[in-house]
Amino acid sequence: MPETVNYLDAEKCIHVHSYGETSINDWENSMQQVIEIHNNTGCQRVLVDVREQNSTPSTLEILEFGKHLPYGIQFAIVATAKTHEPHYFLETVGRNRGKDITLFNDYDDALSWLTDG
Repeated sequence: MPETVNYLDAEKCIHVHSYGETSINDWENSMQQVIEIHNNTGCQRVLVDVREQNSTPSTLEILEFGKHLPYGIQFAIVATAKTHEPHYFLETVGRNRGKDITLFNDYDDALSWLTDG
């Protein structure tokens, strides 16, 4: 699976590192892990690093995934120019449904948004 999910104790946030070729199944499995960590820790902040991602699910799959992002969890996604477009679409889908999701180009900016907000 080209994604790892863990809890960053010092930052008090859930970290998803996505790399290589990813499918919708990878994204859904990672979300299940995020929800488990959320349920176990109460953590509501998720930092998703997609800077090393080489592929993403289809637009339709991203649309469906974005529709079902959980409420009450804050998502910061860190992307590069290569990974920006599909994640911008995910951000748009989520925001249009009242989800707390923001796309960043800088890791530190994303982490600050999560931990200072």
